[in-house]
Amino acid sequence: MPSSTAATSLPDRRLKVRYVDGHRLKRALIAGFHALLNKERALNALNVFPVADRDTGTNMACTVERIVHEVESFDTHCLNHFLRRVADSALTGAQGNSGVILAQYFHGLAEELAPYERVTAADFGQAVTRATRYAYAALSDPCEGTILTLLREWGMHFSDNATREDDFVPALGQSLHSARLTVAETPQHLQVLADANVVDAAALGFLYVLEGIGRYIESGAVEPRIIGEVVQAAPLGSPAASKFRYCTECLVAGDELPKPRIEAELHGHGDSLILAGSKSRLKLHIHTDAPQAVFELLGRYGTVSNEKVDDMRRQHSVDHDSMTIALVADSSCDLPRSEVERLNVHLVPIRLNFGDERLIDGVSISPLEFYERLASSPVHPTTSQPPPSDFTRVFRFLSSHYRSILTLTLSSKLSGTFQCAQSMGRDVPEGTSVEVVDSRTVSVAAGLILQEVGERIQAGASFDEVKALVHELTGRVRLFATVETMHYLIKGGRVGKLKGLLANGLRRVPILSIGPAGDVVKITTASKPKQFDVCYELFAAEAKARGAYRFAVAHANAPARAEAMAERIKADFPEGSMYINDVAAVMGAHIGPGAIVMSFLGR
Repeated sequence: MPSSTAATSLPDRRLKVRYVDGHRLKRALIAGFHALLNKERALNALNVFPVADRDTGTNMACTVERIVHEVESFDTHCLNHFLRRVADSALTGAQGNSGVILAQYFHGLAEELAPYERVTAADFGQAVTRATRYAYAALSDPCEGTILTLLREWGMHFSDNATREDDFVPALGQSLHSARLTVAETPQHLQVLADANVVDAAALGFLYVLEGIGRYIESGAVEPRIIGEVVQAAPLGSPAASKFRYCTECLVAGDELPKPRIEAELHGHGDSLILAGSKSRLKLHIHTDAPQAVFELLGRYGTVSNEKVDDMRRQHSVDHDSMTIALVADSSCDLPRSEVERLNVHLVPIRLNFGDERLIDGVSISPLEFYERLASSPVHPTTSQPPPSDFTRVFRFLSSHYRSILTLTLSSKLSGTFQCAQSMGRDVPEGTSVEVVDSRTVSVAAGLILQEVGERIQAGASFDEVKALVHELTGRVRLFATVETMHYLIKGGRVGKLKGLLANGLRRVPILSIGPAGDVVKITTASKPKQFDVCYELFAAEAKARGAYRFAVAHANAPARAEAMAERIKADFPEGSMYINDVAAVMGAHIGPGAIVMSFLGR
């Protein structure tokens, strides 16, 4: 095995670069990745294939950002150690088709260069050529005119040039010319690109990486991050849209994972299937309508983690939104799907756990499935805030299309979601303003705020006007709730066991609300089964006093009871607007089946 070297940077461009070690490759890759990161928004605007999800730039940027984060402080001259770190971090951080393909490519490069502490240009050329096969093998249906074509063509030209002259400088320079031609020719392979008059976004993204490396070799300096302005999206033309709704990803770890068998089983679950990695760790990307079925299938082979589900229909709606303000909320807002789509609200799902089984609220488990599981499971569910990466991905994607992002979360007294969103909002690229607001409430109360704000955005309100409005509305919304039984309040830890048992013995249940600070408060108690009448009377009295004009009812698997409550509201407030929705799992886990939540927005 060749020995490592103590070189700290690439030599002057007039000298030959005969070898690359871990330190040299790290500097070069970081330079290339910075070039890609600086083009994130432009790539998002360009993307039309394989589905018009408009997030190729964000997916590639998130993938390489994870690599940069992992390797910046990893200082080694040993090439194989460095590339293994790159491959592992790429697999963990990979997002979207393009990100998973990149991860598999780096995995292949690490495998091919495993014997080397440093490598010559000729040997490196052979390795990048062979690494392309790993990327092709990861896809169930590889397609030419994409990043795959660029990886293959660039690798072949680099290898040919390096064989003639064992020097990285001319090999890269000459192969860059070929890479640019390959990207320019991608529309010749794919009619969807020709129709939209664009090149493949992922291929262009990898070209930016190569060009960044080339500039680093020329100057010896890593280019800084430069944040651009919002870029106008390219016309869609006739995109080859997936017939499935959810872009689904996860990691699975195990011993001797049978990749061919897993891939065969996944074929019937969706399209755009990519399975990258090794026998001990695989990264999945698939477009499907049943994310939970996919996670359960993989769970039979190993430990599933890093689950991610994106709603591609919601992403596609961005292209048809003429507004400059994006509206984001977590899934606890209990806004009907029709209203989410009408107001173009982007939902970040709360996570739900039944023991070791992790579920994604509203995506991998429906309300009906949740209440069935709640009644039958020996393990009481717990809820958790969305992982920071969920907010990061949504904010970065939206920042490519909107000048401002308004985010409303459930009360910070009930969850860390507000703090998480606020923290991730600080990392949004310059040029996009982000306001994260603590609703100080939950469920349909947050939904009513979103309705009013969304309609004001569609009416053309400015971002300053919308920010002022949402803060005002948090003081004008009220929520009332009551439960069928104390059982779930006790199991969820919201009520002490002794106090709950006493209440059960007396057949009394609480009437609950959300206080001004955003915490759950008990207004009074009522005898069973009169609690629903008592709750409504308190609700209606305050609604009349406050001049309520928007109303909503949510139910925990009790649609008939919710309909009856809604009819009472309509009779008492005939001029008001009204909607009914299921209670989200984040609240349903504590109040249990049969519970009712009512809210109004007052003047």
